[in-house]
Amino acid sequence: MSKQQPAQFINPETPGYVEFANLPNQVYQKSVKKGLEFTLMVVGESGLGKSTLINSLFLTDLYPERVIPAVCFHNFNIPVPEN
Repeated sequence: MSKQQPAQFINPETPGYVEFANLPNQVYQKSVKKGLEFTLMVVGESGLGKSTLINSLFLTDLYPERVIPAVCFHNFNIPVPEN
């Protein structure tokens, strides 16, 4: 009777380890090392919070030197002639 060898555990964190279940981790590690480049377009009217959304997503201020203009209100009185 021959003794069966115990199964050898391979750590998924071992460099070069390839397994379908480990693929997302490998892609993530590769992206972290190389960096990630993408294009993002956010559109909308002024004052809706587009810059705030982007700053929140990336935990940074993308335009720190930007000066936000003050809001000015102008009242106009235009007489409407009656017919």
